[in-house]
Amino acid sequence: MINHFLPYDFQKSSRKSMRSGDRGVCGPMGGPPKPGEHVMATTRINPFASNLDYLTDKLDLLTRLTRIRRLQQVAEGLETNEKADIRDLDSPEKPRKPVAAARARERMAQWKEDLQAHERRVTKTLALGKVALPLEQLGTEHKLDAFEKNVLAVLIGADMDPGFLKALEDMGGYKRGIREIRTLLILLCDDTAGRIHARRYFVHDAALLTGGLLNLSYSRDMNSETEFMSMDLAVPRRIASLILGEQDLDEGVMAFSSVVEPEVSLDQVVLPPEKLEEVLGLVRNRNRYLEARKEWGFDRILKYGRGTVIMFCGPPGTGKTMLAHALAKEAGCRLMLADLRQVVNHSRHDMGENLQRMFHEARILNAVLFFDEADEMFTDRCANEFMPTLLREMEKMDGVCILATNRPQILDEALERRILYRMDFELPSPALREQIWRKHLPAEARIADDVDFTALAEEFEFSGGFIKNAILTAFTLVLQRPPAEQHLTHADLRNAARTQIRNRLRGQVGRVEPRAAIGDLVLPATEKRQVEEIIAATRQRQKVFSTWGFGKMPGIGRGITALFSGAPGAGKTLAAEVIAHELSYGMHAVALSSLLSQYVGETEKRIDALFADVRDDGTLLLIDEADALFGARLERDGHHAHYINQQVNVLLHALERHDGLVVLTTNRPGDFDPAFKRRIRYHIEFPQPDATARAAIWRCQLPPAAPLAPNVDLSALARAYELTGGHIRNAVLRAAFAAATDGGVITHKMLVTEAAREAGPGKESRIGFHE
Repeated sequence: MINHFLPYDFQKSSRKSMRSGDRGVCGPMGGPPKPGEHVMATTRINPFASNLDYLTDKLDLLTRLTRIRRLQQVAEGLETNEKADIRDLDSPEKPRKPVAAARARERMAQWKEDLQAHERRVTKTLALGKVALPLEQLGTEHKLDAFEKNVLAVLIGADMDPGFLKALEDMGGYKRGIREIRTLLILLCDDTAGRIHARRYFVHDAALLTGGLLNLSYSRDMNSETEFMSMDLAVPRRIASLILGEQDLDEGVMAFSSVVEPEVSLDQVVLPPEKLEEVLGLVRNRNRYLEARKEWGFDRILKYGRGTVIMFCGPPGTGKTMLAHALAKEAGCRLMLADLRQVVNHSRHDMGENLQRMFHEARILNAVLFFDEADEMFTDRCANEFMPTLLREMEKMDGVCILATNRPQILDEALERRILYRMDFELPSPALREQIWRKHLPAEARIADDVDFTALAEEFEFSGGFIKNAILTAFTLVLQRPPAEQHLTHADLRNAARTQIRNRLRGQVGRVEPRAAIGDLVLPATEKRQVEEIIAATRQRQKVFSTWGFGKMPGIGRGITALFSGAPGAGKTLAAEVIAHELSYGMHAVALSSLLSQYVGETEKRIDALFADVRDDGTLLLIDEADALFGARLERDGHHAHYINQQVNVLLHALERHDGLVVLTTNRPGDFDPAFKRRIRYHIEFPQPDATARAAIWRCQLPPAAPLAPNVDLSALARAYELTGGHIRNAVLRAAFAAATDGGVITHKMLVTEAAREAGPGKESRIGFHE
């Protein structure tokens, strides 16, 4: 039979000091009891103080077992070394067989009692959770039984402890290889039947070999049982280091991955409860899932796919990484952060091997493997040659692997088929944003009474990442004030949030920082109400589409799309800027003509890139000159007509899929394709301003600090020149430059001159003026 005892141990020199507190539990650990000595086990169970304490106890048991095996060999007449000093019998004379047999039975009985005591200590240590026992954890993760753990213990013990090595030699290992299969079977099995049964632990599909826990000197030319039994076994250095308590990452994969102890708890994650429960169920029920696969026969039919591969899709800052940390902690695992870009760049010719090592390392460390920005790997043409290796490793794994991406639509279909569960992350609703604001402020933080989290959540459509940045920015600025004034006010948090918007816009082509407020917009009451309606609808977008479920209705997009039509300078762009400012959005302005290309497929790429750039980014997308593409579709045949219509369809599809805010402008609304107009939720026609509106625009364009001459009559200018807001702005700026050049003030004459230039020929002398 197989003797399912325990694993190994070392640091023999430390045994004596570690033994004293456990004699009542495990008996004398320094060797077998002397004749007549009997040690009673007590009911008190002391957990192991450290992994070294545990390993030392294991190796003591193994050493004693080798001596018991030697006694058994003497009793069976197998001991042939006449000069051997068999110290276990405490006799200077060569023992007789009956004496050896009796003492072997006595010491085996005591050894089994000590083994049970050891196992109770292991159970208590693991239950307390204060001391890690890597060998036991490795056994749990790889589903090893006691025999397999003992194999690892014997091999490491032979390398680490000269005393144990000598005991193996005394048992007869000097006649065979110390690390041969035969030697291990003689030590760990009680009889021939047990040794025959235990051969299965060393075949190619055994857990020790498939898990990379054991190296075997296998030869394809081996064709006899003698050669099989003579094969040497060795524990890989990485596994030995892990068992010895070295929890650091393998040096070979440190260049492109790292392992952390997750510290994010589930109560810190703010996500819709129903989504959180689904993904939690996959992680919490992993062990039951693996057991049920075997019970229900899935393992027999599906030889792969035992792992749980989860994909997180969503914009940056929406909680993908935070949830990965929380799931790993919930599962009692570490988190292995894999940088696929570094995997590709580190050593291309070793990339396949590096991927294998990374998955293997995650398994032996009991880590959830997390690939952030997974699209970096799956869109790199040079990396595609390694795609089969990556997919194969994903199929072989039986742990948890999480991939995160901002662009799921570009991932390879071969990967999609390996995804067990996909979770889409969206910008949080106002209610969830309020929770995020609150959770990011510690209880110890000095917060003023005027802070209105509800208002902050409604004003700033931020992801959790930007909320965190806003809070830390406000905190940093508050520390610059005198100690008595160091508390976070609503204004501090609001200003810091607006800083986040400016930071996102800085340095990006086409990005505009909105500055115009609703009070700067001069429009008739009806059109102004329409602008305010767009602002209100955008603020309630999450509630209507997500909470109320309208976003799941067929044929209803989740975005807000508006068309502003009117003459040049009528205020279309200004209105878009006002909307963005009131929503605390950034604004990305682009002329539609700049997206069009004569090369096949290039327009589609530009459109996809544009919408990807502003997707879920709290950004208003302003598409100017929309009539450049959205005129009535060409009905005539021909390649050109087909190509133009195809471009129209691409943009229409992008608008339907986009769940943000898009404003299109045109000077020619009559030319628009009716199919396009049906996709527009709001259409505002900007009229030419009347005299009253023009006077208001003149006043808005002159800042309070501008030096005006007393004779400036804005009402007269408004009556005399039928200008749009854009023309008025140009006239005011040129007059200001002229005044600055002259070193004086802005005069009525200067404004008249510039207004006449904007109005065109024949308008120069419509009104008079006095200096």
